[in-house]
Amino acid sequence: MVLPRPREAPPVGGTKHNVILTPEGAELRERLLALLSEDSPLAPLSAEEQDALQRLIARALIR
Repeated sequence: MVLPRPREAPPVGGTKHNVILTPEGAELRERLLALLSEDSPLAPLSAEEQDALQRLIARALIR
């Protein structure tokens, strides 16, 4: 079983939590993301195009 490392001290204000994955946890995350994207309608896009789309959607949601 892969567990995240202990949490770091919260940022000032304590409203956010940072969780640091172990190397094994980071590898598992990458494998899961790859599996989830296999049947995605975005699969035909390159990694660069997917990153650009993600940035554009994030910008649109912030407004």
